[in-house]
Amino acid sequence: MLPIYFLSILLNGLAGCILAFGKEETETEGLKFSISNETFRLVVGILSFLTGILKILSPVDVEGNVPIVGDLFPVMAGFAGGFILIFEFYCRHNAIDTITAERIERTVKKHRKTAGFSCIGAAVLHFMFYQVIFL
Repeated sequence: MLPIYFLSILLNGLAGCILAFGKEETETEGLKFSISNETFRLVVGILSFLTGILKILSPVDVEGNVPIVGDLFPVMAGFAGGFILIFEFYCRHNAIDTITAERIERTVKKHRKTAGFSCIGAAVLHFMFYQVIFL
């Protein structure tokens, strides 16, 4: 389905830019379209995660493309980018007291830029080579 395809590309690119080039500090004032606004980050994270779910349920219908497998890389990038943005919002607004959540937070902070560049790469590759399996 083409609308989901373009949403996937757009949101993977946005989530990737936020993770790769945005700072961890956020602004809480207003509803600005800025990569440092926490509300904008949360909305992009939720939409990226939901688009990943929709993308795995309705892959791009191209001859020879295997359903689900054909869109695996963009789906995983959308899940990862959305999860990181949602988890960062959660960490800023709730006190983390469990060992598992602290380990996840350290891992997220350590691999934040890598996940961002992976999301950007997934968006670019999926846009350019939509017929290739796994992209």
